[in-house]
Amino acid sequence: MNIDLSKVSSMIRDLISCKELSLQDIDKIQNLMQEVNKVLFHNPTLKFQASHDCTTLEGLEAFRSETEYILKLWTDYEKFSAENYVNKQSAEIYGFFKYVDPEIICERVILHFESLPIEVKEHFVRLLKGYHFINTKLDYKDKDYSLIKQHVDAMCNRVEDYKWLYDRLGDWRSKATLNEIIIYWFRFDLDRLWSLQEGIFPEYYDLDLLTCSSEEVFVDCGAYTGDSAIEFINAYDMYKKIYCYELTPEIYKQLEANLQGADNISLRNKGVSNKKETIYIEDTVDAGNSIVRKGSCPVELVTLDDDIDEPVTCIKMDVEGAEKDALCGARNHIVNEKPKLLISAYHIPEDIFDIPKLITDMRDDYKLYLRYDGKPGLIWPCDYVLYAL
Repeated sequence: MNIDLSKVSSMIRDLISCKELSLQDIDKIQNLMQEVNKVLFHNPTLKFQASHDCTTLEGLEAFRSETEYILKLWTDYEKFSAENYVNKQSAEIYGFFKYVDPEIICERVILHFESLPIEVKEHFVRLLKGYHFINTKLDYKDKDYSLIKQHVDAMCNRVEDYKWLYDRLGDWRSKATLNEIIIYWFRFDLDRLWSLQEGIFPEYYDLDLLTCSSEEVFVDCGAYTGDSAIEFINAYDMYKKIYCYELTPEIYKQLEANLQGADNISLRNKGVSNKKETIYIEDTVDAGNSIVRKGSCPVELVTLDDDIDEPVTCIKMDVEGAEKDALCGARNHIVNEKPKLLISAYHIPEDIFDIPKLITDMRDDYKLYLRYDGKPGLIWPCDYVLYAL
């Protein structure tokens, strides 16, 4: 539906400014507001709107005040969204999660999820079972939609953090990526998700953003089998030293084999966290081991501050949901040396807000960017990386 927002706002202002407001005028104002709210916020009423007894002076003044506030929201929306479609998209996201009742949002998303093809819903059930660090579900058989509720709560309770991050991101690609990730959480639109995929550069190493030199001291946390270290070497072909941390012993053996003979690389069969301790995992090729603190195999966790005694220039982290603890364990390096940070921000829904907040609390002079490099065919927006440069 197309609306002339200025014309409708002017019409309502003329009505609301009348000293005498008839019940017919009030009905007209309410109907107009509902139509506009449906377009701007995807719901006819906003969560703060109340029922007013407009036959009393007190009720009428409360209605006038509420109407003026809604008109201001429309003006702010129009002003912010005027520049381009990405801002318009952001204004819709912000307004929807700030002003629509969370229960209404939850109901809509669940209905939308239930309408998906059975094979897609089955994929979600299997997918989330593989992520040990996610304790919520999307299980249509058991009617367990706790992941949807987690996403709704994250957006409704932290919508100002979303706005802060959107404003802080350094380019339009980053802003559009943030918007599309959040939209996918609630619409499950696979075509939009797949169109978001970058695929131009190796994951973590966007040459438009990240420059490296022969003095680079690169730290690869969650090095896995060495794929990301090899991609770093191939992308930049120069460095001073590389540190690789991999927690799982069986995977570490593959890391050793794949990087055998490479110059100036220190391989460490350790995990990174915010304190030094020994934990127990199952020694498998499961990449999700890094925060599963149970099993028969003892492994060591360390902090980067304690384990690396030279300045570092670049830190990559993909540690299966333990990124915040790992960043806290690198606080001194971050504060004193300002290394470039390439951080997986997708493991836990709130990480997309928590991780940039944590980094900027340590140093406020980082510029933030977001890139999505999800693999073809994935049905979930994994592999989005926060760059702090």
